[in-house]
Amino acid sequence: MQIAVFALTMEEAAMLDAYYTWICPDSIRPDVDNANRLFVSSSGTKIRSATNDLSRLHIHYKLPSITSQQIRRTVETDVAANFSEEQKASVAHYMAHSTAVANQHYRMKTLDTVVATSNLLSSLTRSSSDDSVEEGARADKRRRVEEEVGSPTPDFDVFLQAFPVGITGQPPRKTQREKAGFPADRVFYDKWRALQYSKREQHLLSKCSRCAPTARMVAKVIEAEGWTANHPRPEDIMAMWRPLSRAQAASDPAIIKGVTRQKWSGLAVKDFGEQKGVVVTKAFGEGLHPV
Repeated sequence: MQIAVFALTMEEAAMLDAYYTWICPDSIRPDVDNANRLFVSSSGTKIRSATNDLSRLHIHYKLPSITSQQIRRTVETDVAANFSEEQKASVAHYMAHSTAVANQHYRMKTLDTVVATSNLLSSLTRSSSDDSVEEGARADKRRRVEEEVGSPTPDFDVFLQAFPVGITGQPPRKTQREKAGFPADRVFYDKWRALQYSKREQHLLSKCSRCAPTARMVAKVIEAEGWTANHPRPEDIMAMWRPLSRAQAASDPAIIKGVTRQKWSGLAVKDFGEQKGVVVTKAFGEGLHPV
C-alpha cells in the first residue's frame, strides 16, 4: 500500500494537532515502543482494528454505518458524471489504492496537485448541499411508498429500545429478534454485544478509579457480576487503567471528603483564598509519617 497523501482543512488540522499535543502523550505507555505511531489505543498500545474503533464511535454517537468502499463508489459516480477527463484522472490518482496503480497511470503526487484535487472534491460536497431540498423531497416520497408497502427495516436505535443494553443480561437470540420484527442476520446482534462489552469495560475501570487494579481484583468483580462471556480480561483492564489526572482528583467527591474530614494527627486543611491545601501543625522527625 502507498503512503497516504491528502489535504486537511484548517479545522481538521487543528483537531489532529490537539490530539497529538494533549491526548496522545497521556495515552502512550513508556514500556511500549510507540515512537512512530500517531494513533494509539486507550491502553497505550497500537490500535488493533481501526474498523472496530470506528464502528464503536458510530454506535456511541448514533451515526449511520458507512464504509470507505461506499464513500469511494459514491465519489467515483459523482466524479464520472460531473468532471472532465483530466479532473477524473486527478481524482483517481488522489484515491489510488497503491503506489503501483498511481505510478502506472498518473504522475507522482505533489503538494500542489494534492491540494488542488482536494479543493476539486470539496465542490462535490457543495453541489450536494445545493440539491438537499430536492433530495429531501425524494426522501419524503420514499417514506410514503414504504408506509404504503409496509414498515421499513428498523434501525439500531429501535433495536436498542426493544432490547436495552446493560452490563447484565444476554444478547437477544435469533428467534427473539425475528419475533420483534428485526432482521435474522447478526448485524444488530454483533453491535449489541460490542456495546455491552464497552459498558462492562467502563464498569470495571470505574471500580478501580483511584488505585491500580490487580488481576485478582478485576476477576473478583467479574465473578461477582456473574459474567461468563463478552467481557474484558483482567489483563486488558490492567493495561487500560490510568491514574486520575490532577483535575479529576481535585473534583473527585470521595477524595475531597477524605481530605476535608481527615483526622490525621499533625495535619490540617487550610484555606489559602483561591485554593485549599494540607499543612502540618507539628514537627515530624526524619522518616516519620503522620499516619
